[in-house]
Order: sequence, then C-alpha cells, then structure tokens
Amino acid sequence: MCEIGGSLHARFKSTRGVRQRDPISPGLFVLVAEYFGKGLYSLFQQGRHRFFQAGGIRVPYLAFADDVIIFTRLSRETLQAVSAFFKQYQQYSGQKINVSKSGFVCSSGVLETQVELVSRILGFQRQFFPLVYLGVPISRGRSSTVDFDGIIAKVRARVCHWSAKLLSMGGKLILIKHVLNSMPLYLLQVLKPPKAVLVALGRIFNSFLWDKSHDAKRTHWASWERLCFPTEEGGGSKTVWYMETANRYTRVGGGADYMESGTGNVEIPFDLDGHDQILWAKSATGFFSLTSAWELCRQRRGGLSLAGMVWNRGTPLKFSFFAWRLMNNFVALDSVLRRRGLPLVSWCSCCLAEAETLPHLFVNGPVAREVWGHFAGMFGILHLPSDDIQLMWREWATSLTRIPAHHIRCVLPLVVTWFIWQGRNKARFEGQAFSAQEVIVEVSNFLHDLGRAKKLDKAQFTGDQDCVWARLASGGTRKRRPVVVTWAKPPPLQYKLNTDASVVNGRASGGGVLRDSFGRVIVAFYKEFGEKGVLQAEALAGGWLFCNVLRRIRRLLDQVAMSFTHIFRVANMVADRLAALQGGPNQVFDSLQQLPREVRGCIAMDTAQIPSYRLVPQ
Repeated sequence: MCEIGGSLHARFKSTRGVRQRDPISPGLFVLVAEYFGKGLYSLFQQGRHRFFQAGGIRVPYLAFADDVIIFTRLSRETLQAVSAFFKQYQQYSGQKINVSKSGFVCSSGVLETQVELVSRILGFQRQFFPLVYLGVPISRGRSSTVDFDGIIAKVRARVCHWSAKLLSMGGKLILIKHVLNSMPLYLLQVLKPPKAVLVALGRIFNSFLWDKSHDAKRTHWASWERLCFPTEEGGGSKTVWYMETANRYTRVGGGADYMESGTGNVEIPFDLDGHDQILWAKSATGFFSLTSAWELCRQRRGGLSLAGMVWNRGTPLKFSFFAWRLMNNFVALDSVLRRRGLPLVSWCSCCLAEAETLPHLFVNGPVAREVWGHFAGMFGILHLPSDDIQLMWREWATSLTRIPAHHIRCVLPLVVTWFIWQGRNKARFEGQAFSAQEVIVEVSNFLHDLGRAKKLDKAQFTGDQDCVWARLASGGTRKRRPVVVTWAKPPPLQYKLNTDASVVNGRASGGGVLRDSFGRVIVAFYKEFGEKGVLQAEALAGGWLFCNVLRRIRRLLDQVAMSFTHIFRVANMVADRLAALQGGPNQVFDSLQQLPREVRGCIAMDTAQIPSYRLVPQ
C-alpha cells in the first residue's frame, strides 16, 4: 500500500526511473543489492563445486555498495551459470553491468584458451595484480613499495601546489597535521606499509616543513622521527602513522585475571562454571581502544618540563614552534652554526661587541635586558635569571600561583622572545636598527591586535586585571551544544501560523504561512513594511501593531483558544524564506504551486519531519 495525493492505493505503474539524490533511490538500491547478493549465494549453494577452491572459509563474493568481487572456479559450467545470473539480474532490476569497468583475474598458471573462455562467456577483459578495489591496491603476498607509489605521488603533488614562501612554520604544521597526514590514513589502515614507504612520506613532510621551496633547500634542524613525538615528550608534532596492536595482552577465563607476557606457554586454569570473556588488559574498563593500544606500542622519550607553557592555546603556533626550536638549539645563531662546523666571524647585532650566543641575544644582552626589565616592571616581577632563557620563562610562569597554561604571563615571554629574534634578523639582513624600544612597541602592538581579534579572554588575566591588555579581553567563548530542532505539525483539527521578518538596509518585510495538521499549506503571504526596526517588523509580521503589542495579545488570548511559542529559525525556514523575498509586491499565495521553488522545498522538508540542528548555550 502507498499514499498518493492523500489517499491509499494498492499498486501503481512506474513510467520512468528515479533520479540521482532522490530520497527513494537508496531504498531501491538496497532492495536490488539484496536480490543480487542472495542470488549469488543461492547460485553457489546449488553447486558446491562452483566455489573457489582454497583453504579456509568458502566465500562466494565480497560487496561494498556497487563494487563486487566474485570468487569462482574456472570452468565452463560455472562461468555460464554466473553469466546467466547476470543477464537475469539486469532484466529484473533494469540495471546494466559496466563491461568496460569490469574484469577478471586468473592465476599465473592458466592456459591462454582458458583466458579466452572467460572473456568470451562474461565479456570482461583480463586484469593483473596489483588491481585496485575500493581505492586499495590488492596484490599477492606482502605489500611492496610499488603498492604505495600512488599515494606518495598524490602527497608530493599536493605539496608542490603550496607556496612555502607564504607560509609560516605554524601554518606548515597545520597543513601537515590536518591535510597531508590524513591523505595516506585510509591506505595505511588497510595495508601494512614497508618501512621505506614511511621513510619516503617522512622525507616529503620534513622537506615541506624546513625548506623554503622545492628548489631552495634549507637546514633540516630535526628529523621527522623526532618531530613525531608528542609535545609533552619534546616532540614538535603529534603525528601518528600506523599502529600494530599487541594481541598478547588479554584476560580470559571465568573472571580470573591473567596476562600473557613474552612468547612462552602460559598455563591458564579453566573454570567450567564461569563465563569466559575477552578483555583488554591495558584498559581500566577492559574494552579495547586505539589510544591504549598506541600507548602500548609506541616509543617513548623523557618529558619536557615546559611543554605546557610552550604549546599553550593562547600563543600562536609559529611562536610555540620557535620556542621549541630555541630549547633544542635548532635556531641559526652564530654559536650554533659554529658548533656545527661552519667557520664564521660572530658578532652580536644588539651591541656589535660580543659574539652572538643564545643567552647574550635573548637574556643578558643590552637589548634583551631592557625589554625584559620593561615588561617585568609592568607585572611586578622583581628578579629575573640572567643566563638561561628557560629559567627566564619558568620564572614568568611561576610568578603567580594557580594560573592557566595560556595565562598572559606564559604567553608574553614567548612573544617577547619571538620579536627579539625578528629584530635581530631585520638588523642583520635588512640593515634596520635593533633597539629595545622597537621590540617593546612590536610586542605591545601584537597583543593589542590579539585583543581586537577577540583572541584574548579574561581567564588569561587572572590576578592581572590592572594590566593594560586586560580591557581588550573578551568574556571567553561560551560552550554550546547541538540540539535537534524540527517543525512540529499542529494537533488534529488545529492550524499553525509561522511568521518571520527581515530587515535589509533599513527596509523591513515579513512573511508567514498557515498550515493544517497534515502540514498542508492553507495560505501564505509576503508583505512590505517600509522603514521599520527589527522589533517592529517582527510584530507586524505576526499581525500585531507595534504599539500596545502585549495588551492586544492578552485580549486575543481571552477571546480565541490559541497559544504563542518561539521557534528557532532553522525550524522556521518557510516563513524566513517568505520574509526574505525582497523587492517584490505584497503577495498572498493560495496554493502550494504559487510559492517560490525554495519555499516549496522547505515545506516538503517540514512535512517529512526532517530535523535540523542548532547550537545552544550549555
């Protein structure tokens, strides 16, 4: 039984197929695919000799949507049976098998006459390993580097289209972690790659991070393996390539707690009255999780004490990455280059008298002392270390107790360090003056820009409300949660009127629609209100005069059985689209066909009770 035009009919005749993206198309495909799968299974069950002869479970076919792999013997009777089923399926379903995209694979020992037999009966062309199924290259034996040539070429092509000259180190890290790193994940979770593949991908990523362009090579200060460690352990990224779960950590047997360790045999007592279950021993709940498996398998390094301060969410990523480089001596200071064997004459850009070293440039040089003294006076910090940049940062971070990791006292030292380095580079390579006052101005302007961009929040100024930048802090981002919103049909024998208003360039208009309990349109309207405010337009769209709105509503409530409720815009799209019909004359729509196309689409979604989502404060 089906409902057509509001009445039930037993059967109907289809004159044409459904289009793509039609709501009924997935349901029809499931029905057809079910017939195809059960037909193939029945075909093989009727003749057990038709199964592909191999060890293990006999599998007649594998299917994902419309991609199917059939496993069968190479015999005339079997091939003719499969071909007859294909013809029957095409006749009943109306679908056609794409012969040009289909093929068959045989073992290497088959005769040429057998290959011709398959091609003549099925009409397919022979293919060879490796072949691609669902985006994964399939081959016999262990995976080789050839299977991953395609994904390596895609990653290299994507990198070549990006201009590294216009990207900061922080921008490159974002692209690596969220774009490049995600490209091979689908293939890596299906196939175990050789080590050479991971090395090749790591080299591409590392070159993109450190080099200025494809032709302009620079010093690769750290290997990709070191960068891939978590930031808490001194790494510069959190990139994960692949994971081999260890299956030797289990708990088995009637509630007893046992764990296999090593490769020897472990005697496990059996409790015949108990209930056996498999538990993941490395999880407190006993359930397997990728996080616990990865923590079990991966390499570990010692922790980094200042990781929380360096990689805090209040500091731009390029500043954090530069601070990480500075902590690991991965910055092109004269002292670092000389230790790497590069002979050069060293002189400091801030005083032109001493050799350039990390403590002299960033901590105790004349420019650094004046800059740190200026900002320390703003926050009441009386004593600062004079020879170690990490001790300097730690002094700032611990100058107040119980402050968040993105507090201004954690952000400011990294910002100061960054602009000291920028000032040094401008003096050395552009001939500009390197002065403490210039660095102070740059730091202040940058923090003002963060405030104007709403990137500072009040939590960053806990205990420092008198700071000059505290007035630029916003109230912080409000946590929101998604809720499902749906237009609800009125109860039987009742009607629902939805209204909305729109104000564009001072010109107000309104729209509304009246529907019955089946969701059918009774009447809809669009009206111009002239130069009105938002509140006036909303009141007029609902049929009320702006003055004494509440008094009139109360009077009508006493006379007519009706109620008024607020509805979110995502569930009031019909009235919203009607109110947005700017520039047209006042209109009244008596039927569904008179409404604009986009309005009719919203009405159809409301009638079908298709939900929408809206973010609301928690």
